[in-house]
Amino acid sequence: MAIADAEIEEFARLAVALAGTLSCAACGQIPSKGIGSHYACSCPEPGGVRMLPLQL
Repeated sequence: MAIADAEIEEFARLAVALAGTLSCAACGQIPSKGIGSHYACSCPEPGGVRMLPLQL
């Protein structure tokens, strides 16, 4: 199965965009600390980023 360079470049661009969207603007972390019902970055509340739900 051959994959065109343009498809690989598009996938990489979208992966970088997703990582940027998920990361906190203040500390740059992707939330990974499980706190109750959500994941959070290490920034003090309320400035940090939260991801919901903790489990599906």
